[in-house]
Amino acid sequence: MAKSKSMVTQTVHQFAEKVALITNGADPVGKAAALQLAMLGAFVIVGVRNQSDAAAFSLDELTSLGTLAGVTEADASTVGGASALVNFVHERFGRLDLLVDCVQLSPSVENNDHVVEYATALMSERPKPKIVQLVNSRAESDAEQTLLTRFWALPAALGDKFRVNCVISRGDYSAQAGELVRPPTPIPPKDVASVVVFLLSSESKALNGQVLYAG
Repeated sequence: MAKSKSMVTQTVHQFAEKVALITNGADPVGKAAALQLAMLGAFVIVGVRNQSDAAAFSLDELTSLGTLAGVTEADASTVGGASALVNFVHERFGRLDLLVDCVQLSPSVENNDHVVEYATALMSERPKPKIVQLVNSRAESDAEQTLLTRFWALPAALGDKFRVNCVISRGDYSAQAGELVRPPTPIPPKDVASVVVFLLSSESKALNGQVLYAG
């Protein structure tokens, strides 16, 4: 019984004062992951692409959970936005432990790895850096994303201590509450976010280069 209590305590406190970056707070799963990490004691920085996205995410939601947090306007899909986002984290905390890279895939949009390139430079000094690429996919094939995740997970790419995994969601969370017809969402964003948080935790240390499908 004492061992079980110790394990629970470790799970609750393992995120305490870890610095986490979520690149898109307007993404429903990204927002849910930010809130869950904040509840677990992480210091959370959230990116929003524009003022419209900023309206969908409230900094007060994070700070009300009793943690240090920040929100900044930067589009991580661009070189300049990715650089600005990581610079904001550096100026605020000087370190980065966890990255949730929110990626939108569609037939007309190609993935990029700008934010991973910039963030890993800041994460490389941390003892157990972890990256989850959170993909909202409307593309016919996820093969390119799968290959990219597996590439980043190679020791030759980032080093032995990095853990890089991917969660691909095909759920449509874009419908508004007032719509008469809503697309099915079999798995709520908060449940997909729980998978993301698990991959950022010490319980997932044996997983690397894995692509999980949810939603």
